[in-house]
Amino acid sequence: MQRNWIGRSTGAEIEFQVEGGPSITVFTTRADTLFGCTFMSLAVEHPAALELARTGGNEAEVLAFIERIRDQEATERAQGKDGVFTGCFAINPINGARVPVYLANFVLMDYGTGAVMAVPAHDQRDFEFATAFDIPIVRVIAPAKGADTTVPADAAFEEDGTLFDSGDFSGLDSATARARIADRLVTENLGRKVVHYRLRDWGISRQRYWGAPLPVVYCDKCGILPVPEADLPVVLPTDVQLPEGGRSPLSDMDAFVNTKCPGCDADARRERILWIRSLSRLGTFFVTRALIATISPSIRRPLRAGCRWPNTSGGSSTPCCTCCIRDFSRECSVISDS
Repeated sequence: MQRNWIGRSTGAEIEFQVEGGPSITVFTTRADTLFGCTFMSLAVEHPAALELARTGGNEAEVLAFIERIRDQEATERAQGKDGVFTGCFAINPINGARVPVYLANFVLMDYGTGAVMAVPAHDQRDFEFATAFDIPIVRVIAPAKGADTTVPADAAFEEDGTLFDSGDFSGLDSATARARIADRLVTENLGRKVVHYRLRDWGISRQRYWGAPLPVVYCDKCGILPVPEADLPVVLPTDVQLPEGGRSPLSDMDAFVNTKCPGCDADARRERILWIRSLSRLGTFFVTRALIATISPSIRRPLRAGCRWPNTSGGSSTPCCTCCIRDFSRECSVISDS
């Protein structure tokens, strides 16, 4: 989770010109399958959906489909393969082929551009949709020579392989073809190389007990330092003995707590507080920062030495500029106008 939650995808954005209509941009990580594109599918929320319905002369049916699908949850939309033909055709920029443009329930606006170049021979969702709507399925990727892989007759072949029936790119392996097809599109001003991110909802993995570890190290010389990226994720130990009374076991586990400082290689200590315990403190921090933003600049003051936020749970106090909310006579440099 700590590695993959941002959803990084490297690929290409490709322009498909609709006959008599707008140009539609699609995002794909599989430019090597472009010669196998036999239709396009758009999210019902796509800004061009209504224009395509009017251009294609199928406005009533498209509007009814949009109304029915847009109120469904994403999980419900992913269950089946439902769609409607807009009446429009677009031009595949790599080979000039005419491809029909559909709205599809499983295409979402929160990833890529909300429009998909559908390659049913090499994508299972597209395969199921094409089968349901009797759309041609054109195979353009074969297993690499010597690969222990067979092409399924009743499913999409989604692995990398060797291109065929792909013009000048036939015979290339998928990785090479992706780069060269993207280069061709860029040269002809029909696409661009891009990196997309799909930020997921922020989840916290409990990792068996107490919460997810904070990747922080405390060093007497260097202070507070983040754990180096190469050492992430921080994994909790499995050989734990849970003490009575609900106390965290980490404080008693020297093998976990004691480590080396990433800055000076001296002895250091890992953070023992975990995310589940810290969420309430994070919430307090963001709420108080919002309150601070509403405080008149005339009563904001520089921080006085030793200014600390009282810990209401009875533990030790911690340095924090939010003390100014409780006592405006104090001075706080963190929120000063400068």
